[in-house]
Order: sequence, then C-alpha cells, then structure tokens
Amino acid sequence: VATGASDSPQAHIVPLQWLKSLGVSPKEVKAFDLDLGKHGDTALGEIEALKALAAGEAEAGLLSNMMYQRGLDGALPGLDGAALKAAVEVVSGEGPPLFDHCQFDSLLSTPAWKRDSFVKAVMAMDMSNKEHAVIMKLEGISKTWMPPREEGYRVVREAIDALE
Repeated sequence: VATGASDSPQAHIVPLQWLKSLGVSPKEVKAFDLDLGKHGDTALGEIEALKALAAGEAEAGLLSNMMYQRGLDGALPGLDGAALKAAVEVVSGEGPPLFDHCQFDSLLSTPAWKRDSFVKAVMAMDMSNKEHAVIMKLEGISKTWMPPREEGYRVVREAIDALE
C-alpha cells in the first residue's frame, strides 16, 4: 500500500487507522516520506504514491481524493493523468472518516486582535474573487471556509491515539 508522508493525516495516519478498524492489515506499507514535519501539507508524498500506482509499483494507495482528482486532471508535476486513470480504480464504498484537514492555529500568547483579524480576513474570502479562489482551491475549499472549531481534530486525535 502506497501512502503519502507518514505524518500526513489525510494520506497515512487516518486511512491506516481506518483499515485497522476494519481488521485489515496491509502486508507492506510504503510511505513516501517527503517534507516530513509539514504533516502532508505539501502533498509531495501523495504525488509520489500516485506515481507508484500509475507505474504499477504499488497494488493500492491511501490518498486524499483532492490529490487523486488533481492527478487525473494532469495538474500534478511528473504525473500523467491518462496513465493514472488507466492504471487505477477507486474502490467504492465507505472510506476513511472525514475530518477538517486545513486548520489554522495560533499560540495562546497571540493577542486576540491578531487572531480576530486573521479570522475576519479568511472568512471574508470569496470563491467568486479570482485571487481568493486560487488560494482556496489550493487548500481544497470548494465553497467557503468554515468558522473556527475544535471538533475538527477529533478524528485525527483518535487515529494518533490508536497508533500508540
């Protein structure tokens, strides 16, 4: 099973825990550990996992749907979308649990006015504004940002706890 970086919630941690919860233990997991410490944010590991799938070097992959779709669209460097489509079939059915992937955090010591200003600026972004849309799409946003919330971490916390 090819995965993104081993510190990636969306392309390694949560999907592997989901498989484990189903009683599935892959014989071998190949994590493409690129940009460790960024928690999968650059998605370089996912791109390499997609390349391995397209080249027939992996029998299965655990990846985010967003990166898979970008791969099919030919929007990822060094990946032939047509080759990916010819080599890969998405397994239907229920997938790993959904969670909030892109969250912004600040130190408790950050002044409230800075946090509030940042939230206001992000929440004012509009998909109909071409400049805003570029950034929002890069983060996988299809309509609008969601307001701040803590519960978005639950799925990731549970997956990490289960790995320990």
